[in-house]
Amino acid sequence: MTRDEFCSQKPFSVPQDEKEAFFAKTIQELTAYHRTHCKPYDRICRNLSQEAPYLPVSLFKTVDLISVPAETASLQMTSSGTSGQSVSRIFLDGETAAGQRKALCSIAGDFLGPRRLPMLILDSPSALSDPSSFSARGAGILGFSALSSRRYYLLDEHMNVRFSELERFIEETAGAPAFAFGFTSIIWSRFCPALSHFGKAWDLSNVHLIHGGGWKKMKDQAVSSDTFKDALRSLCGITKVTNYYGMVEQTGSIFMECECGHLHASLYSDVEILRPSDFTPCGIREQGLIALRSFLPHSYPGHCILTEDLGRLLGTDDCPCGRKGRYFTVDGRIPQAVIRGCSDTVELPAPSIPEPDRMPTPSVQVLAGTYPPHTEVFPAFSQQAEGFLQKLSQNILGNQEARNYPDVYAFGFWCRKSHLHSLKKRLLESAPSSRQGLGLVLHIAPSNMPVMFAYSFAASLLAGNSNLVRLSGKSFPEALWLCGQIENLLALPEFESLRRSNSFVTFPHDNDLITALSSGCSARLLWGSNSTVRKIHSIPASDNCLDLLFPGRYSIAVFDVSFLEQMDDEDFQMLARHFYQDTYEADQNACSSPKTVFWLTGLLPGARVQAVKTAFWTSLSREAERYAPDPWKVMEKYHTLCLNQILLDGLAPVEQYGNHLWVCPFRPASATATDLSDTRGISAPIDTWNGRFGLFFELELAGLPDLVPYLNATVQTAVSAGITPAAFRKALDDNGCHWIDRIVVPGEALQFDTIWDRKDLLLLLSKHS
Repeated sequence: MTRDEFCSQKPFSVPQDEKEAFFAKTIQELTAYHRTHCKPYDRICRNLSQEAPYLPVSLFKTVDLISVPAETASLQMTSSGTSGQSVSRIFLDGETAAGQRKALCSIAGDFLGPRRLPMLILDSPSALSDPSSFSARGAGILGFSALSSRRYYLLDEHMNVRFSELERFIEETAGAPAFAFGFTSIIWSRFCPALSHFGKAWDLSNVHLIHGGGWKKMKDQAVSSDTFKDALRSLCGITKVTNYYGMVEQTGSIFMECECGHLHASLYSDVEILRPSDFTPCGIREQGLIALRSFLPHSYPGHCILTEDLGRLLGTDDCPCGRKGRYFTVDGRIPQAVIRGCSDTVELPAPSIPEPDRMPTPSVQVLAGTYPPHTEVFPAFSQQAEGFLQKLSQNILGNQEARNYPDVYAFGFWCRKSHLHSLKKRLLESAPSSRQGLGLVLHIAPSNMPVMFAYSFAASLLAGNSNLVRLSGKSFPEALWLCGQIENLLALPEFESLRRSNSFVTFPHDNDLITALSSGCSARLLWGSNSTVRKIHSIPASDNCLDLLFPGRYSIAVFDVSFLEQMDDEDFQMLARHFYQDTYEADQNACSSPKTVFWLTGLLPGARVQAVKTAFWTSLSREAERYAPDPWKVMEKYHTLCLNQILLDGLAPVEQYGNHLWVCPFRPASATATDLSDTRGISAPIDTWNGRFGLFFELELAGLPDLVPYLNATVQTAVSAGITPAAFRKALDDNGCHWIDRIVVPGEALQFDTIWDRKDLLLLLSKHS
């Protein structure tokens, strides 16, 4: 059956088995076409070793994916996104656009009937201001307009209801069948409040409303589908309401909600629900990630996409409404995903309520201590500071609840008496004379390491300073629990001076407030991403304020293959367990968590090297089974994986161990030059080899000197197995390499030291007294 013959059928008349047979052949042909005409897509397919991989929809925000000459892609569509967020860019040629419009008309016509009807557009003409580039809103308006006999735009350019136009629509339709189209969040935030405020009874009982998109915002406002429909019924008498689900990456092949409340796949598209743990199909009513297929995208490789939505497959061919094919329900956006969907979730001001004056600073939530803190200077390693941290250590290590928070427990172990004495001894060796603090120190703690604020505070406290510690606004339970323990201790009379001079707070990002706080500081410790540290560092501070910057860094592991080969099974699994602690326990997102493993092979034959590597990754995958397959993390990791395949040269096919562990090997140099398309080898700097949530790179080297060309100033930590730190450092020095700040054994990558990024915090945060 040809494509035209297949599409000539009614949109919901084809049983699933017949559709599967057509899709298998058509998707295969479309994949081959896109692989030929879109090199980035071909690289993904080749290295993922899949016939037609589902592309994460977020990839369309990052890379321009196009399979036709740029001059023929006359239309460009963008997805929704709140202010400041990137949006997907979809390139359409005439063939693709025409096919998508025809599909939409066929699908919607099954619900509206064959006749063209008057159309009330619950939006503004400004959504179509640029005929060559428009958003999902504009695409929806254009698509559904093909079903209309005449059109009425209800909102003006300021998104306010034009009641004169509403009256004209009611008068001219005179109760005859009509339909309305709009995006859910816009209908709720603009249309419904305006009708309610106007106070007049409007009769739109002849209107069939079709709406979609914006449900993420609606759910954030606790607005259910029933609440939405009840409001429309009471405000204007609309009783026929049909929701649809769709993605700008597959415009046209929308999924309409039937009379039974089920979303249906038409003959133009299909749906699968995949388990986040391994991307295998879910069973009936099992929640998973929504994956979509459509044979309509020709100008771009959007025929197989993996969405950021969770849903459940409800059945196949047996919906009571009589429509064939799969039907499903959408549970909502995966938690923490960027707000996106089929409509523009624009931030709209309330129509008649003025915005309140902005406060100059946000409210500050005090988690422990006194705000604002009094500036006091103490001797370095004062009796009070040591006593406080030792008491805190005892309370943590002796509290059963602390064992639920490994990071907190590790901090308690770090604060034990013997370790504090070793830190004091090292400071005395560096600076024999007595020292005291600088004054008040402002700490901006990183958002991705919940307990890092405590180490930053402890180092400054031991140096003799007062402290103002700003924690991330993210509600990490371990951070809140630890602040509670600190507050309990500060309440004791013996630590009254520490209570006055230390404060733990959280507040939204606000430059004015940080400027005000910085004006009285003697030092600032700034932790976070490169952009975060750079922005805060640019905020003015007092003239003599010392800024200690700790931006994002890159870390590696270096394993001697012959050493691992000689390990017994118990030691081998322990190595994997320690490496798991170095990486997965911080979501592989800490600056000291390795992202790349370098294998030192020496003269070992390739088969023995491969056996060791496979054994290690298999052992690590067993450890990683403890790592919960959070859908958001899986999608972020999958996006990163696909992006790496596009941006990095020299990669071999990915090795997958479920969705817990993915390994991206770099091809040996000898193989690179003879590969079909990648002839440049490894050209990207090591800090662009991005891995998160269990995504690693690996590269074989003959020996340590071969590591040097890959290093740069961003490399902070090397986790070494089979090479002592002293031998490792000597090899670097002998080859004129001064990169790598820390060389540690597996299991110690995340252990904090007061010398961090080659900065001695105890020395820098104190002065001669």
